[in-house]
Parts: sequence; structure tokens; C-alpha cells
Amino acid sequence: MSLRALAGSMVSIALMSSACGGERGQAAGAVPATSPAVAEAKAIAEAPAAAEAKAPQAGPQPQWSFTFAAKPSRLKVAGDGTVLALVSSELLAVRAGAIAWKFGAELRQVLAVAGNVVVVAQGDPSVRRDRLVMLALADGHELGAALLPDDGDQDEFAEPIRAAIVEPDQDELQVGDSVARWFRLKPGQCVKNGCLRAAGRLPEETFDSDAKLSFWPDRRRILREGSGLRVFDGEWQTLLSVQAHETLGGAALGPAGLALVVDDDVVLLAPEACEGPEFAPSGWPQPRRLYSREVDECPDCPGPPLGCRRWRSYQDGVHNEALVLLPDGAVVVHVDGETRAIRDGRQAWKTTTGGVGAVLQVGERVLGFSGGLEEDDPPALYALDLEGRPQWRSPLAMKGPGGFFFTDDVLLANAGATLLTGFETNIAVFALP
Repeated sequence: MSLRALAGSMVSIALMSSACGGERGQAAGAVPATSPAVAEAKAIAEAPAAAEAKAPQAGPQPQWSFTFAAKPSRLKVAGDGTVLALVSSELLAVRAGAIAWKFGAELRQVLAVAGNVVVVAQGDPSVRRDRLVMLALADGHELGAALLPDDGDQDEFAEPIRAAIVEPDQDELQVGDSVARWFRLKPGQCVKNGCLRAAGRLPEETFDSDAKLSFWPDRRRILREGSGLRVFDGEWQTLLSVQAHETLGGAALGPAGLALVVDDDVVLLAPEACEGPEFAPSGWPQPRRLYSREVDECPDCPGPPLGCRRWRSYQDGVHNEALVLLPDGAVVVHVDGETRAIRDGRQAWKTTTGGVGAVLQVGERVLGFSGGLEEDDPPALYALDLEGRPQWRSPLAMKGPGGFFFTDDVLLANAGATLLTGFETNIAVFALP
């Protein structure tokens, strides 16, 4: 995780001000970047702002709030509004501002909700493999469990087989384990492991706890690990493979293409033109920035294939959290206290929101967490329309980001009309109008 408050979750150190700006810390012995992207960056910086300024209306009030004892390592919102959180390796279910039930200890860092079933994972020391435990959302009682199968003749010194990925997919869950095997889990009661079936494997690979899987239209799925990202089809055939030089942020697939935040670039790729070996999609090294080859995650990576990159836009300090890909092909991100939309490589609109962390689209609105518009402002939940015009703003009765913070300390998630936002250990839950 980064100490660079505006960059998110990769390995980079920053010095920043409390006004959400900042400068990147530089490695010793770094050399200045010389890049043709300088002219492009200048043109982008001079692009006009689009959103008409107007004072936002007062927004909805939270239905309830809650403070965890420690920052949740995983957080989900269920369809009935229950908030599920892994806190210090224990599962908490919170409703109406109080803990409804708890489960387990020493749980793995996976958490999924499928309808009325919650899935977590526990180690089983007797067999050195994880159990996938299915719980009733209503009260937390155990419905059943499935044990990850062994992997042939394992060496006695081999690492235990752990659950690394558990994500809902239609009426089942996709499970990936630490030796890169895939399984399909049918949620609910389970007899003799009959709810778990094999669904392929990525040969000669392993998955760490930072692996993340997401599902997108046309049965495509995105797998992220560290500073790399791959897109697969429904049969686990690789469609493209990209690598960051320094930082990899949010990603989204849509009709317009694959949108990425990578190395402080906002990038839109055409996946059908990106087949072949792994490549680096950004314009690295960036203009007027120092860099060191020794800390480059992929110093020998080629650039994108011809026709693969539709456009890119250098946005210094862009937040490396979830982005929004709008139907018109614009990519919405947070940069330097602004919510910006980039379309065709140029700024389509920007709105001063104090926004930090992830951006979320719900219906015809873009939602985000604001650290405040002025130095003493409380944090807030804000809403814009899809052209960047302010709709409403709801102040939050909690402590917001200070001078140094991690962008993934900002919490933002939804299920249907229930939305959760917060910072570090504090959450507020809204019923969206």
C-alpha cells in the first residue's frame, strides 16, 4: 500500500499537503524523464473545464452510522442493507448501527455475499487446506462448508492451500485458490463437498491474497495481481495482459473498451486489438518526472500493440481506486480534489468536490466521498449528474482525511439503493433517493 495519499495502493512514497495535493518522493540516483508526452500533457492541462458551477442541494441523511474497533480489511453490502466486514480476521454483520452477529476467528481475507448466503474461508490445520464456510445472512448460522481439494502429492513443506478469490457470478461463486485452481461453489447446504466443482486452472501460477477478480459483460473477467492485470473470456482464454511500470489503479470494461488508471495515466484500450505478449499501456516515463529504472516494475515491457490504445491522458496524482466508465466513453476519476471526466484523451468536464478515493456510478449519478471543500470542512458524500453538475452533498459526522492518508482508507460501496461510505473505521449508510 502506498504512502502516497493520492495514488492508492502501490509502492510509492509521497509528500502531500492537507489540501489533497502533493508531490512524489523521488528515488536516490533518479534521472529526469524526457518524453514526447510533455506536449500532450500541456494540451490536456489547458483544456477547458466543462461543468457549470452551482451550489449543490442538501443531500439525504444517513440512516445509521457505526464505528469499528479497527479498519475493516474487507467490506461488503448485502442486498438487504446488512454491512459485512472482516475486522481483525473476524466477520461482523452490522444492521441499523449495531452488530447483528459475529462469526469465526483467523478468517482468510476473502468475503462474498450471494443472495442470502455469506461465504468466508477458514484454515483447516489437520489437512492444510481451507474450508469455504457458508453462513445465513439473517443470523450467521452455518449452512454448510466445502473443503478445497488436495493438489496431488504435496510436499510436507509446501504452503497450505488457501482460498485467494471468492466472487459471486450469476447464481454461483467463482473460487480461486493459492495454487491458481478455479472452482464453482453453489451457495447453501453442502453434502460431502458436492457444492464445489473444479472449473479449470492457470498452469504454473499461484495467487496471493492481493488477487482480485471481477466479472463484466460478454462473460469477460478481469484478474488483478499486484501491478499486473489480465482480461479473460468465459473459457479463461487470455484476451490481453498489461503491466504497470509503477502503479496500477482502477479498471472497468464497457462497450467503449477497457479503462485503466496506470502510472498516473488514464487510458482507454480496445481489447480486441491488444492480444499478444504482456505490454505496458501507459506513456511512462511521464513528463517532468524523475524516475529510476531500478524501481520500474516492468523496465523491458513493450508499449501497446498498434491500434490497442485508443487514447491516454496524463493526470498527475490521479487516485488509484475504482473509476467510472460512462456510456459515452468518458472515464471519471479523482484528481487533486476534483472529480474529472476524461473523454478521447481530453478533459470533458471537472468539478471541485474535494473528492478522494473511489468513484461510483449509481443510475444517472456519479457518487464519491469528499474530504471537504475547505480546510475545516467535514467530510461528505456528494452526487453529480453524468455531465459533472453538482446534485447534492451530505456532510458526514466523522473524522475525515488529515495531511497524510491512504486513498483506500476511504470506504465506498453499494448494493441496490443502499450505499455505504466512510473513512478508516467509521461508516455511514444511506438509502439513496
